[in-house]
Amino acid sequence: MSIFSENIKVLRKVKGLSQDALAGILGVKRTTLSNYENALSSPSLEAIGDIADAFHVDIDTLLRCDLSQKSAEEIESITSGECDTHGRNLRVIVTTVSPSNEENVEIVPVKARAGYTAGYADPEYISSLPHISLPFLSSQRKYRAFPITGDSMPPVPSGSYVVGEYVVDWHGVKDGEYAIVVTKDEGIVFKRVYMDFERGVVQLVSTSPLYEPYVVSMEDILEIWTFSCYISREITSSVSGMEQMCEMLSRMQKDISFLKTR
Repeated sequence: MSIFSENIKVLRKVKGLSQDALAGILGVKRTTLSNYENALSSPSLEAIGDIADAFHVDIDTLLRCDLSQKSAEEIESITSGECDTHGRNLRVIVTTVSPSNEENVEIVPVKARAGYTAGYADPEYISSLPHISLPFLSSQRKYRAFPITGDSMPPVPSGSYVVGEYVVDWHGVKDGEYAIVVTKDEGIVFKRVYMDFERGVVQLVSTSPLYEPYVVSMEDILEIWTFSCYISREITSSVSGMEQMCEMLSRMQKDISFLKTR
């Protein structure tokens, strides 16, 4: 018996559903559902997604979290749609390891970026991602590299890859910390974050003043990865920014002097 098949039984019983009732919700035959529950057949990824949606749980929870070890109250909390900011129930990550059993740093290519929100919990998708080894990072933590586009986060240039450390408990994220936030609607964004647990939202702030801060609901957030480092082909210089500011001040002084002479 697999965790997945056992979880279907547990969730169905907690929700008070018969096999016929759940099969009707899923649009499958009762015998098909029975085979899933008894591990006699394996459902397609689409069918797994349908089951997860029916119970309002994440796919990774359905596949990897042994719900038979949880109380009915805990399961009700998991399936209620409430955001688990502490990571007690839903913060299970799909990852890959090297032949020596060390965590890989997977790279999400630009072409795969759009599909990340759909595949982040899919072992097949994650295993298809290229990966690198960064020995200066802690071997006790999980890292992943994400592509960053746009000019909203200087000095990190567009086209860089930002390496983030996976966050299990969001309460550990400090206000103003740089982080990659993966949301259901916006996908992958890199911003400074301010956590508001009372309101259940996160404020996302760009380092460029040209972009207005905005908030997203914690319920819409799939993952948070705090900034570790970034990889870029460009060399950014704080001197050039200082030179631009000095040039701007010089022009302002000239304009003021000109106005005074009028």
